[in-house]
Amino acid sequence: MKRELSFRMSWQSEIHVGEQDKPNEDACLANPALGLAVVADGVTRSRDGEGKYPSGSTLAPRLLVEQMEKVVLDAPGGANREALSLGLALANSAIGQANAESGISEGLDFQSRDYLGTTGVALLVKQEGQRTSAHFAFIGDPMLFHIRPTGEVALLTRDQLRNCHQFGKPTFDRLARLKGWSQREAARRRLLWQRRDVRNNAKARDTQGNLIGFGVLTGEAKALDFIETGSVEVGPGDRFVLASDALRACSAGHGAEKAEDYLSLSSLFYGTTTGACARLLVGAVRQAEQEKGLRSDDATVVVVDVQCSTTEGE
Repeated sequence: MKRELSFRMSWQSEIHVGEQDKPNEDACLANPALGLAVVADGVTRSRDGEGKYPSGSTLAPRLLVEQMEKVVLDAPGGANREALSLGLALANSAIGQANAESGISEGLDFQSRDYLGTTGVALLVKQEGQRTSAHFAFIGDPMLFHIRPTGEVALLTRDQLRNCHQFGKPTFDRLARLKGWSQREAARRRLLWQRRDVRNNAKARDTQGNLIGFGVLTGEAKALDFIETGSVEVGPGDRFVLASDALRACSAGHGAEKAEDYLSLSSLFYGTTTGACARLLVGAVRQAEQEKGLRSDDATVVVVDVQCSTTEGE
């Protein structure tokens, strides 16, 4: 008798627009036939809705989703985490072309005129012999959680922007006091520094030599230095949660990010249906934003449940 292992994937997405004076700058995809799920978070806000920049900052995340689905569909010999990395690279090229064709690449000042770009995370669940594997790739600050049926939670991504923020804000606050800048002027200068000098710069370091560079798919070749990949084995009843960085509003941590920072979400991660999990997580983001006085960000969550089964055959 031959034992055949198979899996099926169910999913639910939830998207909620943040501030109402701008378009939704997130995009997502779940394709059970491919075993693929993607969340992309556009990082350059449209300056006047959909007008000034063609398709505004909604274009870059859509390009990421489209390129990722295409590369997984077309991958020779079956997709894996290298294919996901390729998908991010192809999306970066497509975004660069869009920036050039729309004239955004000309006359950049990194403030009123900046690249369209996106961060993103992709998850691929697939059968590999007698096991089920999950491959993932990400850039920037999206989130991917792996939840076991026992309730154990692992955070598979890391916030590439964390070191930049932890170094940049106190540094520019100190400069503001020394130079008499207003808070608005300090924020403007910090944003300029972050986009021009730190984004997609693997050589950007703080005064202690720690990396503060981070990645965003803007079409710049150096963005590819920040693509990170990984793989985990999948068991029956495993759940994955992909989310835009809005979910960090629910974090209770202050140091290096870890799964334990999100203990408040444990009852939502585990013991809920697929649809309820997605809906309740977005609700938790909105509640945390209100409690902490944060601006309302676009919140996107995709919940993927995996059911593995074994059948007997000849």
